Amino acid sequence: MLQVILGFVFTALKVGAGLGFVIFVHELGHFLVAKACGVKCEKFYLGFDFGGFKICKFQWGETEYGIGIFPLGGYVKMLGQEDNPTRLQEEIDRAKQTTAADAAIEDRKEQIELTGDAETVAEATVKAQGDAAVAKASVAPPPVQYDPRSFLAKSVPQRMAIIVAGVTMNVIFAFIMASVAYSVGVEYVASGHFSEVFSGCAAWRAGIEPGDSIVEAAGKKVERFTDLTRAIGLGDLEHGIAMKIRRPGQERLIETTVYPDRVSLGPSIGVANPARPALVESGDVPPYLRDASAAKAEPKLQGGDKFILADSSKINDFADLNRLFFTHRSEPIKLLVIRTTKEKSDDTAITTFESVVPPNPMHVTGMVMTMGEVSVVQEKSPAAKVGIKVRDKIVRIDDQPIADPMKFPEQVSKRAGDTVKLTVDREGESAPLEFTVLLRKSEWAAENFMPNSPVAVNELGIGYRVLNRVADVVDDSLADKAGVKQGDVIQQVKLIVPASDETKQGAAAKADSDKIVFSDQLQNWPHLMCILQRVPLDTELEMTFEDGRVAKFKPTLDAKWFNPDRGFNWASSTVFQKAYSILGAAKLGARETGEQLTSVVKFLRKIGSQISPKALGGPVEIIKAAGAESQHGFARFLIFLTFLSANLAILNVIPIPLLDGGHLLFLAYEGIRGKPADERVQIALSYLGLFLLLGLMIFVLGLDFGLISRH
Repeated sequence: MLQVILGFVFTALKVGAGLGFVIFVHELGHFLVAKACGVKCEKFYLGFDFGGFKICKFQWGETEYGIGIFPLGGYVKMLGQEDNPTRLQEEIDRAKQTTAADAAIEDRKEQIELTGDAETVAEATVKAQGDAAVAKASVAPPPVQYDPRSFLAKSVPQRMAIIVAGVTMNVIFAFIMASVAYSVGVEYVASGHFSEVFSGCAAWRAGIEPGDSIVEAAGKKVERFTDLTRAIGLGDLEHGIAMKIRRPGQERLIETTVYPDRVSLGPSIGVANPARPALVESGDVPPYLRDASAAKAEPKLQGGDKFILADSSKINDFADLNRLFFTHRSEPIKLLVIRTTKEKSDDTAITTFESVVPPNPMHVTGMVMTMGEVSVVQEKSPAAKVGIKVRDKIVRIDDQPIADPMKFPEQVSKRAGDTVKLTVDREGESAPLEFTVLLRKSEWAAENFMPNSPVAVNELGIGYRVLNRVADVVDDSLADKAGVKQGDVIQQVKLIVPASDETKQGAAAKADSDKIVFSDQLQNWPHLMCILQRVPLDTELEMTFEDGRVAKFKPTLDAKWFNPDRGFNWASSTVFQKAYSILGAAKLGARETGEQLTSVVKFLRKIGSQISPKALGGPVEIIKAAGAESQHGFARFLIFLTFLSANLAILNVIPIPLLDGGHLLFLAYEGIRGKPADERVQIALSYLGLFLLLGLMIFVLGLDFGLISRH
């Protein structure tokens, strides 16, 4: 326990230091250039000391240095420069130099001191004021002047340099961090060997399969999974994204165009992280699910175990393992396992052994739902070739009714390679239509992980809906005993997962916190069944029906229906990038910095059009992400700081008053007109900027703390 606490404290300190340093270099840029231009810097703070609350402070020279109590940024307070619009006018007045009358008084006082004139200071003041009044009556008043050391007294180019310095320092910092990271070597999740392709999603429609690798997207080489997610998230949804795909066992690349789906937060093609045939080795994620067949393997498996043979077949990559699990889903599988362990002397020991994994029965509810319409048909698929269309409803196969829409893919899979007769109801047709279809062979099953996903039948190339109306209830099942009846319409389901650290992982934790909602537009039964396979059997389903009734019961096992996924949590397929020279590190660092900067710009441009504002993250999400990246090593943490520094640079040049971009806009206006904008206009726009930033802060904090749903 002590080791866990110390590890958490160390991670928190590392994350805090990293985030603080990104802010520090930004403010340091402002500070150094301001000093070089002769501007008086009164404060240099990390965090904000609202109301005078601060963690610490000290005075060095004319500048007060400190750490504010609110860790949401930092600032350099320069004479004549104020971001708080409530004090802006006061600060402008404070920075103004003495007027002509005050200057005359000061000059006369100096003469008295130098000459020893007996004239009193009071008399000198009256005389000087009279002289100033005469001068004021005869000539126009002199222009307003500022204290020579105030920000406002400097030329437009100097003030622009001071403002731009923060952004420039962030770009330089990002480049240095990325270059150092690549000199150490960065391990990324690779772009290929997808562990899952989700039913009905863009990748499935394009014919992408588990084990495939996307090597090029939108004309750019894809080496890392982040390259792929960037191409998808910022790509052209209307015209699609051209991709080149490498499939295991095929020499030629597959070329296709993928049209990403517009999901809740942003574009997606529906693939899971690339995997390799080894179990995840992490303290946060168990190597397998508690109630899955993987947990019943003999001898017991553990994180880091690598599989090289399955039933005497060689495992070259994840696609081989995925295929064998699918084709032998109802049988035990004998795995040849390599295990690497560390000895006390820091030496490693490698052992090889066989482990038998039993089949994995499906978690079921005892309910049969209603078959819905076909919602997607793959191009050039067997179904498309015979004329099956979207909105058709399959009612029989070889004159036999569809007993259970969730088991229909299993029923069709057993007939792969055969010719079957499908009976279809079509809107506008008075009688059912019949189609004779040659089923293609498929050696994988599409997951229904995405909300509102259809059920895919790979052998046909279709996806269909499963409605939230109960068609039948298995006699004496737990659902039957809980009062579920034929014809019931489900409105929502909540999965109450046992409060155990071991079981609250991934989909299980999500199921416990979110309600799965059903409606005519949200046919979520396949999604619910997918999540049900990831939660323990002692999870309780709290099911609410249209008439207001609530039924509570637990899932059971179906001894005749098996899940190809045996409950393993796979290790990610990774790629290692390292520079072996200073020049090489600089090139990779420059590339990474450029990609991060352009990605932020593209991301901001697409918010509201194809990326939801709910995809934004505030300080809580930033800290979570930083902590997660720090767990993957020092180099990955530096890459995250590169990302964060690039974000800070771009966000600061957005032309909103109070941000650096707003200041630059005012200065550009002053440079063109030859005089600054009216002070009242500056104050009004500053208030507008303040309200925009406060509104944005409230919004992202609401997302961070779950007060605003991201779904």
